Amino acid sequence: MSFLGHLEELRTRILKILVVLLIVFILLYSFFREQLLKIIFYPLTTFGLNLVSLSPAEAFLYNFKICLYTALIISCPHWLYEIWQFIAAGLYKREKKVVLPCLIGMIVMFYTGVIFSFKYVLPFVINFFLKEHRNFLVPNWSYKFYTDFSLKLFLAFGLGFELPWVLFFLAKMGVVTYKQLLNKFRYAIVLIFIIAAVLTPPDIISQIFLAIPLIFLYLLGIFLARLVYHGRKE
Repeated sequence: MSFLGHLEELRTRILKILVVLLIVFILLYSFFREQLLKIIFYPLTTFGLNLVSLSPAEAFLYNFKICLYTALIISCPHWLYEIWQFIAAGLYKREKKVVLPCLIGMIVMFYTGVIFSFKYVLPFVINFFLKEHRNFLVPNWSYKFYTDFSLKLFLAFGLGFELPWVLFFLAKMGVVTYKQLLNKFRYAIVLIFIIAAVLTPPDIISQIFLAIPLIFLYLLGIFLARLVYHGRKE
Protein backbone atom coordinates (compact mmCIF):
# COMPACT_ATOMS: atom_id res chain seq x y z
CA MET A 1 0.00 0.00 0.00
CA SER A 2 1.26 3.48 -0.86
CA PHE A 3 1.77 6.26 1.68
CA LEU A 4 -1.46 7.94 0.55
CA GLY A 5 -3.20 4.58 0.83
CA HIS A 6 -2.09 4.32 4.46
CA LEU A 7 -3.38 7.83 5.13
CA GLU A 8 -6.74 6.94 3.59
CA GLU A 9 -6.89 3.79 5.71
CA LEU A 10 -6.08 5.82 8.83
CA ARG A 11 -8.77 8.38 7.97
CA THR A 12 -11.34 5.59 7.54
CA ARG A 13 -10.42 4.02 10.88
CA ILE A 14 -10.60 7.34 12.71
CA LEU A 15 -13.98 8.09 11.12
CA LYS A 16 -15.35 4.72 12.28
CA ILE A 17 -14.08 5.38 15.82
CA LEU A 18 -15.74 8.81 15.88
CA VAL A 19 -19.06 7.49 14.54
CA VAL A 20 -19.28 4.73 17.17
CA LEU A 21 -18.19 7.18 19.88
CA LEU A 22 -20.91 9.62 18.82
CA ILE A 23 -23.61 6.92 18.83
CA VAL A 24 -22.62 5.70 22.31
CA PHE A 25 -22.49 9.30 23.58
CA ILE A 26 -25.98 10.12 22.24
CA LEU A 27 -27.43 6.98 23.86
CA LEU A 28 -25.78 7.76 27.20
CA TYR A 29 -26.78 11.43 27.23
CA SER A 30 -30.34 10.76 26.10
CA PHE A 31 -31.30 7.68 28.12
CA PHE A 32 -28.72 6.83 30.82
CA ARG A 33 -27.45 10.20 32.02
CA GLU A 34 -29.08 10.11 35.47
CA GLN A 35 -27.93 6.56 36.21
CA LEU A 36 -24.44 7.44 35.04
CA LEU A 37 -24.23 10.51 37.27
CA LYS A 38 -25.32 8.44 40.29
CA ILE A 39 -22.49 5.99 39.62
CA ILE A 40 -19.85 8.68 39.08
CA PHE A 41 -20.78 10.53 42.27
CA TYR A 42 -21.35 7.44 44.40
CA PRO A 43 -17.93 7.72 46.14
CA LEU A 44 -18.95 11.21 47.34
CA THR A 45 -22.28 10.07 48.77
CA THR A 46 -20.50 7.52 50.99
CA PHE A 47 -18.75 10.46 52.67
CA GLY A 48 -21.89 12.59 52.82
CA LEU A 49 -20.46 15.28 50.52
CA ASN A 50 -22.34 17.58 48.17
CA LEU A 51 -20.86 19.49 45.25
CA VAL A 52 -21.39 23.15 44.38
CA SER A 53 -21.84 24.71 40.94
CA LEU A 54 -19.83 27.88 40.39
CA SER A 55 -21.37 29.00 37.10
CA PRO A 56 -24.78 28.76 35.38
CA ALA A 57 -23.54 26.45 32.61
CA GLU A 58 -21.26 24.29 34.76
CA ALA A 59 -23.73 21.44 35.33
CA PHE A 60 -24.65 21.23 31.64
CA LEU A 61 -21.05 21.33 30.40
CA TYR A 62 -19.78 18.72 32.84
CA ASN A 63 -22.76 16.40 32.42
CA PHE A 64 -21.83 16.54 28.73
CA LYS A 65 -18.18 15.82 29.57
CA ILE A 66 -19.06 12.87 31.84
CA CYS A 67 -21.15 11.26 29.09
CA LEU A 68 -18.39 11.87 26.52
CA TYR A 69 -15.63 10.33 28.66
CA THR A 70 -17.86 7.39 29.56
CA ALA A 71 -18.63 6.85 25.87
CA LEU A 72 -14.87 6.79 25.25
CA ILE A 73 -14.45 4.14 27.98
CA ILE A 74 -17.41 2.03 26.83
CA SER A 75 -16.32 2.11 23.19
CA CYS A 76 -12.80 1.00 24.18
CA PRO A 77 -13.11 -2.45 22.49
CA HIS A 78 -14.07 -0.82 19.21
CA TRP A 79 -11.35 1.86 19.04
CA LEU A 80 -8.70 -0.61 20.18
CA TYR A 81 -9.87 -2.99 17.47
CA GLU A 82 -9.64 -0.26 14.81
CA ILE A 83 -6.14 0.73 15.97
CA TRP A 84 -4.97 -2.88 15.91
CA GLN A 85 -6.50 -3.44 12.48
CA PHE A 86 -4.58 -0.46 11.15
CA ILE A 87 -1.34 -1.80 12.62
CA ALA A 88 -2.05 -5.37 11.47
CA ALA A 89 -2.13 -4.25 7.82
CA GLY A 90 1.65 -3.84 7.97
CA LEU A 91 2.42 -7.11 9.77
CA TYR A 92 3.39 -10.58 8.56
CA LYS A 93 0.98 -13.49 8.99
CA ARG A 94 2.84 -14.87 12.00
CA GLU A 95 2.79 -11.42 13.60
CA LYS A 96 -0.95 -11.03 12.98
CA LYS A 97 -1.56 -14.05 15.21
CA VAL A 98 -0.41 -11.90 18.12
CA VAL A 99 -3.03 -9.22 17.45
CA LEU A 100 -6.10 -11.06 18.76
CA PRO A 101 -4.71 -12.12 22.17
CA CYS A 102 -3.14 -8.67 22.57
CA LEU A 103 -6.43 -6.99 21.71
CA ILE A 104 -8.40 -9.08 24.22
CA GLY A 105 -5.73 -8.58 26.87
CA MET A 106 -5.66 -4.81 26.34
CA ILE A 107 -9.45 -4.53 26.62
CA VAL A 108 -9.48 -6.56 29.84
CA MET A 109 -6.61 -4.55 31.35
CA PHE A 110 -8.17 -1.22 30.33
CA TYR A 111 -11.41 -2.00 32.16
CA THR A 112 -9.46 -3.47 35.09
CA GLY A 113 -7.61 -0.16 35.47
CA VAL A 114 -10.83 1.89 35.30
CA ILE A 115 -12.61 -0.33 37.86
CA PHE A 116 -9.57 -0.37 40.16
CA SER A 117 -9.38 3.44 40.15
CA PHE A 118 -13.14 3.80 40.76
CA LYS A 119 -13.42 1.20 43.50
CA TYR A 120 -10.19 1.73 45.43
CA VAL A 121 -8.15 4.75 44.38
CA LEU A 122 -10.84 7.44 44.19
CA PRO A 123 -12.42 6.66 47.62
CA PHE A 124 -8.96 6.53 49.21
CA VAL A 125 -7.92 9.86 47.70
CA ILE A 126 -11.20 11.53 48.75
CA ASN A 127 -10.83 10.21 52.29
CA PHE A 128 -7.20 11.35 52.42
CA PHE A 129 -8.10 14.90 51.36
CA LEU A 130 -11.04 15.07 53.76
CA LYS A 131 -8.79 14.18 56.70
CA GLU A 132 -6.74 17.29 55.93
CA HIS A 133 -9.77 19.50 56.64
CA ARG A 134 -9.89 20.85 60.15
CA ASN A 135 -12.94 21.88 62.19
CA PHE A 136 -12.86 25.40 60.74
CA LEU A 137 -12.74 24.15 57.13
CA VAL A 138 -15.85 23.08 55.23
CA PRO A 139 -15.19 20.89 52.14
CA ASN A 140 -17.13 22.67 49.39
CA TRP A 141 -15.81 21.00 46.27
CA SER A 142 -16.99 22.21 42.88
CA TYR A 143 -18.72 20.08 40.31
CA LYS A 144 -15.99 21.00 37.82
CA PHE A 145 -13.13 19.96 40.11
CA TYR A 146 -14.59 16.56 41.02
CA THR A 147 -15.56 15.73 37.43
CA ASP A 148 -12.15 16.64 35.99
CA PHE A 149 -10.36 14.86 38.83
CA SER A 150 -12.29 11.58 38.66
CA LEU A 151 -12.50 11.28 34.86
CA LYS A 152 -8.79 11.95 34.44
CA LEU A 153 -8.09 9.35 37.12
CA PHE A 154 -10.22 6.69 35.38
CA LEU A 155 -8.58 7.22 31.98
CA ALA A 156 -5.09 7.36 33.50
CA PHE A 157 -5.50 3.98 35.16
CA GLY A 158 -7.22 2.47 32.12
CA LEU A 159 -4.36 3.50 29.84
CA GLY A 160 -1.67 2.76 32.42
CA PHE A 161 -2.82 -0.83 32.85
CA GLU A 162 -2.07 -1.46 29.16
CA LEU A 163 1.66 -1.49 29.91
CA PRO A 164 2.29 -5.29 30.06
CA TRP A 165 0.58 -5.85 26.71
CA VAL A 166 2.53 -3.01 25.11
CA LEU A 167 5.78 -4.62 26.31
CA PHE A 168 4.59 -8.04 25.15
CA PHE A 169 3.81 -6.68 21.69
CA LEU A 170 7.19 -4.91 21.44
CA ALA A 171 8.94 -8.12 22.48
CA LYS A 172 6.94 -10.14 19.96
CA MET A 173 7.91 -7.70 17.22
CA GLY A 174 11.57 -8.02 18.23
CA VAL A 175 11.88 -4.36 19.28
CA VAL A 176 12.94 -5.25 22.84
CA THR A 177 13.96 -8.34 24.79
CA TYR A 178 13.22 -9.26 28.38
CA LYS A 179 16.91 -8.83 29.21
CA GLN A 180 16.86 -5.25 27.95
CA LEU A 181 13.69 -4.51 29.94
CA LEU A 182 15.26 -6.03 33.05
CA ASN A 183 18.52 -4.10 32.65
CA LYS A 184 16.61 -0.81 32.26
CA PHE A 185 14.40 -1.45 35.30
CA ARG A 186 15.82 1.47 37.33
CA TYR A 187 15.28 3.89 34.45
CA ALA A 188 11.81 2.43 33.91
CA ILE A 189 10.84 3.28 37.52
CA VAL A 190 11.82 6.92 36.99
CA LEU A 191 9.92 7.02 33.69
CA ILE A 192 6.87 5.39 35.29
CA PHE A 193 6.69 8.08 37.98
CA ILE A 194 7.01 10.78 35.31
CA ILE A 195 4.22 9.20 33.25
CA ALA A 196 2.06 8.84 36.37
CA ALA A 197 2.59 12.53 37.14
CA VAL A 198 1.48 13.47 33.61
CA LEU A 199 -1.55 11.19 33.44
CA THR A 200 -3.05 11.66 36.89
CA PRO A 201 -4.59 14.76 38.51
CA PRO A 202 -2.00 17.09 40.11
CA ASP A 203 -1.65 15.41 43.50
CA ILE A 204 1.07 13.11 44.81
CA ILE A 205 -1.37 10.48 46.16
CA SER A 206 -2.91 9.73 42.76
CA GLN A 207 0.55 9.63 41.18
CA ILE A 208 1.82 7.08 43.71
CA PHE A 209 -1.35 4.99 43.36
CA LEU A 210 -0.77 4.76 39.61
CA ALA A 211 3.01 4.39 39.73
CA ILE A 212 3.05 1.41 42.12
CA PRO A 213 0.73 -0.80 40.00
CA LEU A 214 2.65 0.26 36.88
CA ILE A 215 5.89 -1.01 38.41
CA PHE A 216 4.29 -4.43 39.01
CA LEU A 217 2.76 -4.33 35.53
CA TYR A 218 6.21 -3.57 34.09
CA LEU A 219 7.49 -6.71 35.83
CA LEU A 220 4.55 -8.62 34.36
CA GLY A 221 5.56 -7.25 30.96
CA ILE A 222 9.10 -8.57 31.51
CA PHE A 223 7.63 -11.99 32.31
CA LEU A 224 5.55 -11.96 29.11
CA ALA A 225 8.60 -10.83 27.11
CA ARG A 226 10.56 -13.74 28.58
CA LEU A 227 7.87 -16.17 27.42
CA VAL A 228 8.25 -14.70 23.94
CA TYR A 229 12.05 -15.16 24.12
CA HIS A 230 11.84 -18.82 25.18
CA GLY A 231 9.18 -19.49 22.56
CA ARG A 232 11.46 -18.17 19.82
CA LYS A 233 14.42 -20.10 21.20
CA GLU A 234 12.47 -23.35 21.01
